[in-house]
Amino acid sequence: MENAKFGDKKDRMKWEVLLELAQRYKIRRIVQVAMLTDDKPPPDVTAEPMQHEHQGVAALVGEFFRNYGYPKGGGLRDIQVLGEQLGIKIEVWLDRFTHQERCNYFDRITDRIREYDAPTVWFFDPDNGIEPDKTEIKHVRQIELRQVFDALPTGDFLAVFQHNQQRPCWDTMARDRFRRACSVPVDQVKVFERPGYKQAIIFAVRKLEPANCAGESYEKTSCERAGNRRLSG
Repeated sequence: MENAKFGDKKDRMKWEVLLELAQRYKIRRIVQVAMLTDDKPPPDVTAEPMQHEHQGVAALVGEFFRNYGYPKGGGLRDIQVLGEQLGIKIEVWLDRFTHQERCNYFDRITDRIREYDAPTVWFFDPDNGIEPDKTEIKHVRQIELRQVFDALPTGDFLAVFQHNQQRPCWDTMARDRFRRACSVPVDQVKVFERPGYKQAIIFAVRKLEPANCAGESYEKTSCERAGNRRLSG
């Protein structure tokens, strides 16, 4: 992603989804792998602690981005303030991502995964999502998602951002690529969207014990699609 545009509508959608997901499954850590592609450093802006303790996730996210999001100058690191309000630790992986060094990039990430000992949502944030027919710097490869998913301990989530590809059934095709990358049945893939925003979605899957891979029972968050159906129109 591009740090210079932090806080646009896509970011609001991402953090509503991620924080609701973490809350629902009582996960207290989110790691955003930013796949940072621009050279602009994070702005020297520090977000102040938020004071409204009883707001829901959507209200907190809205308040945060009104104060610190694009174009007001906040940076990726400032998102940690949102997590503090909800008792969730947010870490942002800000290593520069390049097409030439992507193998080393993902090797470092899997090394980091093995160091963690608490349930975590690992969120990968490429500009455009999962590779379609041709891989560019704006995509994450299926083989890279497979590498990460294989490294996850039981109970962790793998989540990935997917931009609207402006083609018929783009979301269904992207979901199938995600499912195949993780080698899970389609009913284990959770599809999230922000009401009224059709330009992007987030896929997520939880690493389960082999005996539980047939599926799990859960209550949908407010951002999760009913029945995981494809958007119309």
